[in-house]
Amino acid sequence: MNCKEGDLAVVISSLCGNEGRICTCIELVNPLDFRLHADEGPTWIIDRPMNAIYDDGEIVFNEDNLIPDKRLRPIRNEPGADETLTWCDVPQGVAA
Repeated sequence: MNCKEGDLAVVISSLCGNEGRICTCIELVNPLDFRLHADEGPTWIIDRPMNAIYDDGEIVFNEDNLIPDKRLRPIRNEPGADETLTWCDVPQGVAA
């Protein structure tokens, strides 16, 4: 899990142009309860709608305010080192 309830988060991966958008994680839900693809894993109800993509490729407004945890990175104002590198590789061409 990347985020916790109440976290401010940035979208890091999207199929429909949400990268860089900011949201707050409200409640963790089972994606199957919302007829979402189970392979998306744990899913958050967030505080604002984002773009969504349907199976036919049409991009629409996601009125359910849902986004998978794997597509988010928390923004936390806590002292200490960023622990991202403990679960994510260093990007190519960047020193750790």
